[in-house]
Amino acid sequence: MANCPISDTLERFARGELSDSETRACEAHLLACGRCAKTLSELPVGQDLIQEIREMRRSREALAPHLSGLSALEENLTTLLFPQAEPDPD
Repeated sequence: MANCPISDTLERFARGELSDSETRACEAHLLACGRCAKTLSELPVGQDLIQEIREMRRSREALAPHLSGLSALEENLTTLLFPQAEPDPD
């Protein structure tokens, strides 16, 4: 793919050292470029990143049933604490 980031940029991405805009650009590129995604996965720091993502996914999956209950609780509390304003009678 054209405009592939250099290996140093991928390493800095994996270590979280890029600016927010650089990170977003690199993420978008990685979604579209299999070659760079493969390169990232082969970097030692890329392996660590992949492991962290897998662990986060497992944690999120384990918490999913509890999170839906929290969403319902948040909605109920919001309704109780911040009721819709009633229209002024004319």
